[in-house]
Amino acid sequence: MKGLGLSENEIRRHIGWDIGAEGVSRKLHVATGAALIIGRFSRLVVDLNRPEKSPECVIAKSYGTDIPGNIAVSPKEREQRIREFHRPFHKNWRKSSRKLDLRLFFPSTPSFQL
Repeated sequence: MKGLGLSENEIRRHIGWDIGAEGVSRKLHVATGAALIIGRFSRLVVDLNRPEKSPECVIAKSYGTDIPGNIAVSPKEREQRIREFHRPFHKNWRKSSRKLDLRLFFPSTPSFQL
């Protein structure tokens, strides 16, 4: 996605990832034996915690910052991101979750590189 038009300083802010979420999730995983499924890309590419039809699945602004690569995203490009990132993640999650005790499940959106 080539940074979605954001500077390195913007990328390091909370707009694109949940700072500390991966570390906390990993500690909970180790402490409880809970399953841990981690997305490996920014929520600015596509937000795994939103339904694919949600307008917030691909957002043009995050915490007051315009996301240049998302402002004029075409329906075709949005669908491509959902097909390439969102659907495979959720397909794998559903497949894995059938085998899990979901009371011990901690989803996480980690640090990443755009």
